[in-house]
Amino acid sequence: MNEVINNILDRRSVRNYTEEKVPKEILDQLLEVAVWSPNAGNRQRTRIVVSQDNALNTRLGKAQNVVYGQFNSGKKIELSEELIQSTSRSGFYNAPTVIYLFAPDRFLFAEPDSYIMAHNICLAAHSIGVDSCIISVATDYFFDEFGQEALKKWDIPEDYHISAQVILGYRAGKYPAPKERKYQAPLFV
Repeated sequence: MNEVINNILDRRSVRNYTEEKVPKEILDQLLEVAVWSPNAGNRQRTRIVVSQDNALNTRLGKAQNVVYGQFNSGKKIELSEELIQSTSRSGFYNAPTVIYLFAPDRFLFAEPDSYIMAHNICLAAHSIGVDSCIISVATDYFFDEFGQEALKKWDIPEDYHISAQVILGYRAGKYPAPKERKYQAPLFV
């Protein structure tokens, strides 16, 4: 098999990281790959924010985790500082780098564009020895004051929402073993 196929087959999602940050030169390479991702209608509208601010990522990761936990409850989603501080786990698994992907509202292919970009980042990262995981978004968790301030600071337009995150770093522990594939066999017609 060729190098690209081997890279796809070998890549795993990593959820346990050391504190070592991904160097800027490597992040620059990954961001170049990101902006060359296929996207619907060549609109190129996904906004990218890269953060290596541990306190910020921990706070937003906890908010994401709180919202994610409430998503299927059938109740109104709440996000308070008390709820955020009461959760012990960040939804970003303490990765030293988080790439936040924002997509335009009212665009049919906003989420697919973001996830294609996230996947490209992960494959490129794996090819150069950086571990990663795509973190899905149940619903927007930037609606509290802290989140709104971050969006304003990052110059994210009001008609955009968080659509995916990619966490990056270097794994702590063993590389995850492959899991059994459970997909139904493809149908050739």
